[in-house]
Amino acid sequence: MNPCEELANRIINLYVLHPKVEEIWATLDSIRFHRSKKKSAPRHLFIVGQSGVGKSEMLKKYVEHNPGYIHVDEEGTEYDIKPVVFMELPNPFTILEFYQTIIKALGAPPITGVPRIGDVKRRVFTLLKHQKVEMLILDEMSYIKNTKYVKSSDSMEALKHVSNEAGISIVCVGTPDTEELQKSSFQYYRRFSLRKLLRFETCNEEFCNFLTAIEGQVDLPAPIGLGNMETGYPQLLHLWTKGIVERVHTLLIEAFKIQGVLDEGFNDLSKANLTIDILVKAKQITFGSDMDDAEFEKMLSKEDRVINKKKVALS
Repeated sequence: MNPCEELANRIINLYVLHPKVEEIWATLDSIRFHRSKKKSAPRHLFIVGQSGVGKSEMLKKYVEHNPGYIHVDEEGTEYDIKPVVFMELPNPFTILEFYQTIIKALGAPPITGVPRIGDVKRRVFTLLKHQKVEMLILDEMSYIKNTKYVKSSDSMEALKHVSNEAGISIVCVGTPDTEELQKSSFQYYRRFSLRKLLRFETCNEEFCNFLTAIEGQVDLPAPIGLGNMETGYPQLLHLWTKGIVERVHTLLIEAFKIQGVLDEGFNDLSKANLTIDILVKAKQITFGSDMDDAEFEKMLSKEDRVINKKKVALS
């Protein structure tokens, strides 16, 4: 791979492990350590945050950093060991589809035909045991909250049953409104500690450090000061993205795309640069008009009010 291809690959696979993410990763590591080393009862976690702040990507990257392996037992049987498993809950959510989705997440074929719930559950618990699963990450908890087919309490009981039977930790991931599930009963509140992954609410040092880390990972031929307030980049990027990680990534990738950096035949590293004009074009392509920005700000403020209201209630 030549230098131009390497640069394009770094841009496309852009991901920064910033302090907010590192804190949650450390919590996940702690949960797994205490379970495996101290043989204590599994701890569980609820992770909430606005759409686009990077919850799913953060957890998929965590799975990548904690890969499994193939184990061959004394009889020559191979097992695909998966210490950490990420899955998106089924939509619409039902108990049967929940178990079937676990089977698929473990890499096994789902039970076909008209399966009985007991057969599917036994298959799930057998796989979880043989594949030595320590942690099951469940994304899109809003599917439980919004389903018409199962009461939220019954859905949460299904999650608890999986943990109890398999002895694994459960990590629930969702938007701020799904925090209600964690607080729906004292046993869930006690079992699931809460972590929040929020947007960068202001254009401050933390946001600038995030942008500096992005520039370091992309590793352009010449520095541009992406996180330096004097360049004006941080102020514009925060104004347009509202401090949401996904929007920052999308905007920057589009800016490099406009310059042809991501084209297959790109061969001039000197063109791999960012200017305000290029960012303006990228913003227009990715986010649309100022009217769209105003509506986005309105919706985001609504989510912020939900989060702040919960903060006040807990204080």
